Amino acid sequence: MAMRRSLTHGLSVWAALWRVRGLHELHYRANLALNLFQVLIDLTIGVVTILLVFGNVDALNGWTEPELLVVLGTYTILDSVIRAVVLPNMYALVQDVQDGAFDNVLAMPADEQLVVTTRELSVWDLTGVLIGGAVAAFGARDVAGVSPAHVAGYAVLVVTAFCIVYGFFVAVASLTFRLVDLRDLLFRLFQAASYSGRWPLGIYPNWLRVTLTAIVPIGLAVTIPSSALVGRMTPTQLVLSLVVTAVVLIWSRWVFRRAIRSYSGASA
Repeated sequence: MAMRRSLTHGLSVWAALWRVRGLHELHYRANLALNLFQVLIDLTIGVVTILLVFGNVDALNGWTEPELLVVLGTYTILDSVIRAVVLPNMYALVQDVQDGAFDNVLAMPADEQLVVTTRELSVWDLTGVLIGGAVAAFGARDVAGVSPAHVAGYAVLVVTAFCIVYGFFVAVASLTFRLVDLRDLLFRLFQAASYSGRWPLGIYPNWLRVTLTAIVPIGLAVTIPSSALVGRMTPTQLVLSLVVTAVVLIWSRWVFRRAIRSYSGASA
């Protein structure tokens, strides 16, 4: 019962924070055009690159052109959610710790991690989710054997993919309790994610796959749901991906809880 009340309270706090933030963002509708332009530019570059590659080959380490369009669409979805939810909240956490404003978070009657990772929302960046979904659907249309089960699995695994990326950035941002300003590091990691996440991990050599997964796991996060949609994922791999997601979330929670113990407050 206590856990249920805690979950209900947490969801209420989350909904209230996003409602306030969403209303604030709606005052800046010009950002919609800007974000749409940015997403479309990125997509155009991605599509042109894929077309150029497949002008010379029929498959890229087993991945066909429609399958890579699915990967590109999935990347666009995750990239948009990172821009809309993850980065703004991680930047705000770093700033709060520097300014001593994290005291206010500790005083709230809600879970600290829930508050610091959901209070900021860049609404217009979420337009990329719709565009990315359309691109993934367009690519999947030309992939043989795609069924409603594949689509359902894809939807679930996109959520788990976000959880992997979320957990990774929470763990990295938690270093701000011990180190100095981490905003540049967070931005660099996001850039690295942008470069590596546009392609499935399967096209890289083994050593590079391990490196990309260890440093910035967005390549893994993009590959998992994309593989499910195009029929490349086995039931064993599906279960393994869910286990990995749970491990990353538990690990990031542990890192965050340990990190806030070292916070000495604004008076330090």
